[in-house]
Amino acid sequence: MENIYNQYIQLLTDTGGVYFPGIIQDETKSKDILTPIFETITNALEAIKLKTSSKTYETNNEVNIFLNFSSIEGEKETLDNISVEDTGIGFNYDSFKSFCTYKYNKKGFQNKGCGRFQSLLFFANNVFISKFTENNKTYKIDFDFNKQNMDSKGVNITSFEEIKDGVNQTGTVVKLIPEKDDAEFDDLSIEYLKKEIIKKYALEFSLFDIIPEISISKIVNKKEVKKVSIIKGVDIPTDNQKRDFKVNYKHSDDEGNIVDTLGKELDFKVTFIAFKQEDLDENEIYISCKNEAIQNIGFEAFAPKDNLKGFRYLGFIQSEVFDAPQNIDNCRKEIKNIIKTEEQAYKDIEKVRNLSLFGDFILQEDLENAVKKEFYNLFPDAKEKENEKQQKLKELKDLFGLENNSRITIKTSDSEKDILEKFYRSDSLKQATMDAILKDVFDQLKTLDSNDPEYEKKFEELSNDLNRKIPLRNKNCLSKYMSGRRVALEYFRMALDKELDVQKTKVKGKRNMEEHRLHNSLLKRKCANTSKSNLWMLNDEFIYFTGFSDVPLNQMKNEKGEDIFDFANVTEEERALLENRDDDKPDIILFPSEGKCIIIELKKPDVRIDKYINQAKNYARLIASYSKPENKITMFYTYLISDNINLNDIDDDYEQIHNLNAYFCPTKKLRSTRDNSRAEVGYIYSEIISYRDIYKRAELRNKLFFDIIEGRMAE
Repeated sequence: MENIYNQYIQLLTDTGGVYFPGIIQDETKSKDILTPIFETITNALEAIKLKTSSKTYETNNEVNIFLNFSSIEGEKETLDNISVEDTGIGFNYDSFKSFCTYKYNKKGFQNKGCGRFQSLLFFANNVFISKFTENNKTYKIDFDFNKQNMDSKGVNITSFEEIKDGVNQTGTVVKLIPEKDDAEFDDLSIEYLKKEIIKKYALEFSLFDIIPEISISKIVNKKEVKKVSIIKGVDIPTDNQKRDFKVNYKHSDDEGNIVDTLGKELDFKVTFIAFKQEDLDENEIYISCKNEAIQNIGFEAFAPKDNLKGFRYLGFIQSEVFDAPQNIDNCRKEIKNIIKTEEQAYKDIEKVRNLSLFGDFILQEDLENAVKKEFYNLFPDAKEKENEKQQKLKELKDLFGLENNSRITIKTSDSEKDILEKFYRSDSLKQATMDAILKDVFDQLKTLDSNDPEYEKKFEELSNDLNRKIPLRNKNCLSKYMSGRRVALEYFRMALDKELDVQKTKVKGKRNMEEHRLHNSLLKRKCANTSKSNLWMLNDEFIYFTGFSDVPLNQMKNEKGEDIFDFANVTEEERALLENRDDDKPDIILFPSEGKCIIIELKKPDVRIDKYINQAKNYARLIASYSKPENKITMFYTYLISDNINLNDIDDDYEQIHNLNAYFCPTKKLRSTRDNSRAEVGYIYSEIISYRDIYKRAELRNKLFFDIIEGRMAE
């Protein structure tokens, strides 16, 4: 016995070039308090399978879990320890060597022994009592595993003896003892632990005809008060459904977009186990490793609480890449490296910046959608809810103009608000990353020198780089917007040329209706929202403004709900001009937050325009004079629109607009009429123009933009 004991002691003193305290210092405590318990159960199951050459379970094997509580009458129960007992192979030399050697990979299940560190982080002490056979002899070893024994790899052997009184059953008892006054495990119930063990090991148990007898007992003051068991065929269904599928790898292109890696796929298998709905609280899907559930990625085929003909489903996703020997000990980290949500991917892209260094990965949303597809292949009846979801999604896309986005996963349980939030969040994530990448391009401007002979070449290269990195979706949106302009212009032209069907019917007061129709195609009359106007036909600057159109001035209020104008001391004549609106008055379009105003005069062909040239200016002067100081309107644009423009009726201050029968008056000062102060209150720019020339000018400007966009898109 002395020889084998010395071998065990030698394992504790041989560091092998590894500083054990440094290893522990780098370990991170899991957020799941069940992690060390699962690690102990996993070791127990593996110890049982190691007893057979085929590494399977046999009859008469057990894993018994005891939650040992203390209770003083009238006080809350406190957990003394968690004990896990198994009938496995015990800590023979190979098993003990695996336990004491960092990243030892010859244990037989591709483990490297890193999971045990969680026990050090969660518990004050871990007590092991184990019986094993070595060279046809039976031994018993007792040892502690805690942070106080760091110099001996956390292990202190407290007892080692040979058992000579007949054949003894091998096995191990592990006691997990919490820190004093640590209440972290006090609320742990055997019912909850049973449910979580089933989810954790359901795939493992479904693969074998025989599984160990598993029991969980609650002990209070050394008396058993309750016991539950996990039995295959009762708690673990015997049937399961499997599907093989592939998912394309993704990568980031030079513009930071997430795109498919052509010709590169990852093989997966998904196993669905059907539970009676009363036995499973929610439908769930897990990425698994070594047949154990590791990471929950949700269940997208239908809502968590839904059932299909009285059944709920646990799904387990497997891939050889997660079970490879080189990474099995750190499966969670490998999953994190390989499987990324869209949000994680964009964050990583932004950090890397050098996109050529950003490796391939599987987009979690792609994986979820693929698993959902396989579920519907296995269970077609479940697709009814998916069809309802797709109809809801289509309605939202049509209503809000949402682009197709395969990067997000829509659940059947998602509300309309949930769906919209996912779309907008996805767009914002991508836009944030794109902005960071584009900023890098703009930062390079600092390196340019216009005196450098290579300046033009470098500038063009930088410009081309920027164009490449502007997301195609942004270009498409801009193209869509310009197409909307093209449609608006075509309608305007058809109205001018009397090509609309409604214009072919004789109606009383038709002339006024024609003016209103043309007016409405520029901007809807009597509206309080100018954001969807076509005022860009007059001036592109107006697309940035929001405000009021043709609304009585005494009804206009700012964002705080306060009156924009101060009518104190206003004359009755001025009040009538400012407040009353009729067809003979100009359309006043006010943009309070910008301090700007557009005044449009529409005149019939038989009306001379000379008497109206100054009318718009008079309105501008009144508005500037009576707007409150905090809402000052200081810049005015006036447009006198008529198809009867006679040069003899136009003041000498006006200049002709090139190639048009239209005229403009350069910006001039406006002076107040209030209290005869003649104070300077703003500026005014004026145009006299026909509807036809509005169309010609807007068409020319639109064509220039469209040619540039289409040229860039072609590149």
